[in-house]
Amino acid sequence: TVGVGLTSFSSLDLFQESSGVSTTGENNLGIGGHVTVIHRDAEGSVLSYQQYDNVITNEGLNCMTRTVFATTNGTCAMGTDTDAFDFIGLLADGQTADAADTGNAETVSGGGLDPAVATTIGIDVAAAGSGTTTGNVVTGIQKTFTKTNNTAAIIAGATLQTGANDALFASKVFSGGDVTLNENDTLEIGRAHV
Repeated sequence: TVGVGLTSFSSLDLFQESSGVSTTGENNLGIGGHVTVIHRDAEGSVLSYQQYDNVITNEGLNCMTRTVFATTNGTCAMGTDTDAFDFIGLLADGQTADAADTGNAETVSGGGLDPAVATTIGIDVAAAGSGTTTGNVVTGIQKTFTKTNNTAAIIAGATLQTGANDALFASKVFSGGDVTLNENDTLEIGRAHV
């Protein structure tokens, strides 16, 4: 659940700063991390790779204070304090990301691109000079979408929410440009934190 331990707290940090998206309090809260966007064709060859720093929406900040500090916040749409920000959706061509966003009804659906719960990942990293996998752990979440029909889809960005059109932690239009997915292409959205 969100807010229990460092691993689940760090899973909150996802998308990069872009114009129009607030990063208020980001440095003060110690949130860090990166989001990666990997587009592969049907044979698994990488067609594009993008990496960004994280950003959060105003609602995301409000929900985080509610979850971490057990405060009441009317601008947070989380259903319960045990909801997790682990639901990734894709933004369609022409959509924007704004600090005032509180949900993205415009997330793409159909053809294998429905918003879905991400997978939590954890990777042990060898301690400096020790040759062992102790002490340092990379944590994050990721979701791979696979285009299942033959109608091309243009993907402009991604969101991180507690569920479909629920509390929105981050909403990011890709700074590296839209991604066009054809049949059997995959789009991996991932986020890591050390």
